[in-house]
Amino acid sequence: MMVFAHKKGRNVDKKPLKAKDMLNILIIGLDAQSHMNFIRQMPKTYEFLTDTLSGIELLGYNKVGDNTFPNIIPLLTGL
Repeated sequence: MMVFAHKKGRNVDKKPLKAKDMLNILIIGLDAQSHMNFIRQMPKTYEFLTDTLSGIELLGYNKVGDNTFPNIIPLLTGL
């Protein structure tokens, strides 16, 4: 796979980016599930996300709305 960095539609350099240089982000938001209950009820999933995928837990976020959408938007927008 050949991926080039672009700036205003032009190649910044002619070297293709390597897979390790590209961002790979996955954000998982669970409804009606507390952090401790998730760890207690799904220990294998928690272990896979944190150990195998080297996932990072974003601690300290509070519930804003009643479902996932209003709770994940402040995270994505930085508000």
